[in-house]
Amino acid sequence: MVYPVVDGVPNPHADMPQDIAIDYNEARSIASRSPRSAAALLRLAIEKLTDALLGDDKGKDLNDNILILVQRGLPGRVQKALDLLRVIGNNAVHPGKIELTDNRKMANSLFDILNMIVDNMITEPRKISEMFDTLPEKDKANIKKRDNKQAK
Repeated sequence: MVYPVVDGVPNPHADMPQDIAIDYNEARSIASRSPRSAAALLRLAIEKLTDALLGDDKGKDLNDNILILVQRGLPGRVQKALDLLRVIGNNAVHPGKIELTDNRKMANSLFDILNMIVDNMITEPRKISEMFDTLPEKDKANIKKRDNKQAK
């Protein structure tokens, strides 16, 4: 998927929840002046996204949320993307090994990563569900019957 790019930063994914897109756009508006601030805002956005995905089952922090999502079958590549944003965002506000002050390219890549996470965790499941819903009821019943046998 191609996203329009402004000053090296793409627009938020169309399926990004609105409250997260607000943080994303705020980060986008300051990314060229303060990559560290943008990374910190994107870290906040990823925490809000995992909280929204987990609802009442969310953990006490972002690290817990990632663990819960992994336990529910989150693909390893998405876990890596989440951890990238978590660690870089944390290091943006706390002294760490990753220095974003002069690394605008790395900061800008975090926007791509957040869009990829939204695509993987929101858009793809929605599209698959919409397609699955078009199957004849008889076939869906047979699939459910098969899955119930496997669960036993």
